[in-house]
Amino acid sequence: MWHASKTLIFVWLLSAQPALAASLLSGSLGLWLDRDAAPELTDVLGNHPRFKGEALHFARSGDALTQAVEQRLSEHLLSNPHIRLVWRPTQACKRKPSVYRLQIDIHPEGTSHGVSIRVVDVEESQWIGGVSLTWRGRLNREQRTAFALPSPATGHLTRLSLARPDELAQALAQDMACRYVLPPAQSAFLEQSDTRLAPVANALRRRLSNRAWTFTDVKDQAESFLRLSVHESPPAARVEVHLFEPDRHRAQLLASAPIPVTALRDTKQLLSPLVAAPAQRKGICRHSDECAEVSFRLEHEAYLVVFSTANGRVRSLACDTPELRDAGERRFRLKVASGPQPGRPGAGFYVLATHDAAIARRLAAVLNQAPGTCRNNVTHGGWLTDLRDQLTQAGTAVSWRAMHLRSDDGQLSTL
Repeated sequence: MWHASKTLIFVWLLSAQPALAASLLSGSLGLWLDRDAAPELTDVLGNHPRFKGEALHFARSGDALTQAVEQRLSEHLLSNPHIRLVWRPTQACKRKPSVYRLQIDIHPEGTSHGVSIRVVDVEESQWIGGVSLTWRGRLNREQRTAFALPSPATGHLTRLSLARPDELAQALAQDMACRYVLPPAQSAFLEQSDTRLAPVANALRRRLSNRAWTFTDVKDQAESFLRLSVHESPPAARVEVHLFEPDRHRAQLLASAPIPVTALRDTKQLLSPLVAAPAQRKGICRHSDECAEVSFRLEHEAYLVVFSTANGRVRSLACDTPELRDAGERRFRLKVASGPQPGRPGAGFYVLATHDAAIARRLAAVLNQAPGTCRNNVTHGGWLTDLRDQLTQAGTAVSWRAMHLRSDDGQLSTL
């Protein structure tokens, strides 16, 4: 049974790529949004004379679930060229606000939750009659967690990262709305100066489509030429969008967003491969022949979360808050029992590394709930699911290595 759990950890680590938020809006809520709410809202805002030519924006979302609903609705609304969906006004933006505001409200109703979508006339501060969509039902576990989390900030240096392309694209789009008077819809070509910017470029295309430009993959057919680039100036860096004139020689800065220089480092290069060897008889291995020493190199300073598994228990090698570790070689020892059956591992060893302190704290908090870790004798059955969710949410911001080991008559082997 424990072998299956360790295999799940390994598989989840393999599949923890940049998160697609589809699972967050699955089930009844997602079906309602896609089949009922979004089509009806798109039809009203796109065809009713009252909204013709008028700008609309979403109210600021206070939690991660509301923000996910906003993004899903935006995808539908942007598919209609007659809907003028603009970015919400910010304190730094002095542009005249839009006329109508789309309000999403999620609230508890006993053991269930309610979701309402309405339109507000900004100048008159009144709800628009005839535009009210509601849903009632049970949120799943992931949705309840997102509802309890604040929506990601878009203007803080420590939060923006290439590992979160949607948030970075949102920050760039908001800055662009304040710096630049968007032209009538025209064809545009957007290129990035660095392959690391490709996910950000894709997210930015989705946000800008129908609001200002229709993007094409053929550069020579475009009326506008945009370039996404990154500029390093330690300890910070900036991601910028420039609009080039037809001669391609003069450029206008459209948007800029700050990120830490550490966000530019390739997390795939944080950890070298793991190497296992029989350990010397000292420390925890003093009275055991079935002991291994696992070594690896931390290529850049980062936060480390290291743990091992054996006999249905998890052993975290750092129960306190993760600390920033210098680059260099690391060595850890662990006991490796003979597998219960041929081909089965006797222990598992896992290393997670990230530049993001908040991510490291969340990963450590989940592991501290596992049976056996940090003097925890209470079995928390959901810790594996929580770990998977955290890794999925972190995406490429986390680098990882894993190894399964077995000992047979003192002979160490890896599986």
